[in-house]
Amino acid sequence: MQIVAGKVVVRAPLRIKESYIDNLLINKSAWIQDKLTQQLRQKIDQNRLCTGGQIWFDGKLCPLNVTYGLKNTVNFDGSCINIVIKTMQKVLNQSSNDHGVNANIPEKLIKKKLEVWLKSQAEHYLIPRCHQYSQVMLLTPNTITIRQYKARWGSCNSLGNVQFNYLLMMAPKWVVDYVIVHELCHLQHLNHSREFWQLVEQYSPDYILAKKWLKKHQQKLLWSL
Repeated sequence: MQIVAGKVVVRAPLRIKESYIDNLLINKSAWIQDKLTQQLRQKIDQNRLCTGGQIWFDGKLCPLNVTYGLKNTVNFDGSCINIVIKTMQKVLNQSSNDHGVNANIPEKLIKKKLEVWLKSQAEHYLIPRCHQYSQVMLLTPNTITIRQYKARWGSCNSLGNVQFNYLLMMAPKWVVDYVIVHELCHLQHLNHSREFWQLVEQYSPDYILAKKWLKKHQQKLLWSL
């Protein structure tokens, strides 16, 4: 039995009687309700990259204010992320007169603008912060690269090249700092040995809490497209 996208899925051999499945559903009703509630809560707290949507930034779920305008801009005003998407004046006037300035903005376009903005935010925070920790830890990477991963927050290879996922900017800074320390520690220990974690703890005392935060929120931080 599974709960998939808010639906109960039961897989059973054809010879199984329907009465058995009915009893199973009754006996598991509390478990089913709990899982459905969990999935609904996760969906509510998940990124929604659309007009009137929301996105995680700096550990908080921030509403998106998306409009058409004369120049592409993205900024964070402390509580809301404002996105202005450049369009031709004729289209702007038509959209404003007929449907409002927020009408029919493609979600993929919103996602693209947010990706560019998040990467810029990451470059302005992650690279200088990595250099700061590098000087304190006496561990110097060969290169520092910002990119997007699907299933990891950062990486470090045997050549000393460190890479970070710019989607890290959705997490709080203390969690981001843990990931920086984690990857720099791999310059000395290219494994997850006891010595590695002792070194991590030396520069990120709350690393266990940071790991728990990432594990708890990782499904919420996924792009919706």
